[in-house]
Amino acid sequence: MSPLLLPRSVRKAIDLLRADLGRPWKVSELAQLCDIPRRTLEKHFRRFIGHPPLEFLRRERLVQARRSLLRAPPDANVTAIATDCGFNHLGRFAIAYRDHYGESPSDTLRWGRIPANIRPSGFNFTSCADRPALAVFPFDLHGPGAADVGDIGDEIAAALGRTG
Repeated sequence: MSPLLLPRSVRKAIDLLRADLGRPWKVSELAQLCDIPRRTLEKHFRRFIGHPPLEFLRRERLVQARRSLLRAPPDANVTAIATDCGFNHLGRFAIAYRDHYGESPSDTLRWGRIPANIRPSGFNFTSCADRPALAVFPFDLHGPGAADVGDIGDEIAAALGRTG
């Protein structure tokens, strides 16, 4: 849904959550900051976003964790990145990450450290004539939600490379 069509309180809540992903948010605290009753905020999130505020926060944290893992410096580790993104239980983080992205956080960290120009694609190029080929060109993203899906071309290419 377009952010322009969201109620003001939901937009404000989303902005607050995205501004401080690592904070241990409570729905009642978020509702108070948005000047709206807690149940109304939860109802609006379910209606306009599709899930409750804390589920939205968890998904945003997963997105941030993936970005951080893919762009991590050589000395970074999964634990530091997960805790920076607000995950306190590393086992639950790893399970949620694998469920959402289909790979472990450590695999993503390793994948992000390989320079893009030498990453293996998963294809055997000697037999390319026998297999169909698919190219993923960069996307031109427009609109208010464009920043949220800025890495979609990389995500699609990585997923296709893993299926080999």
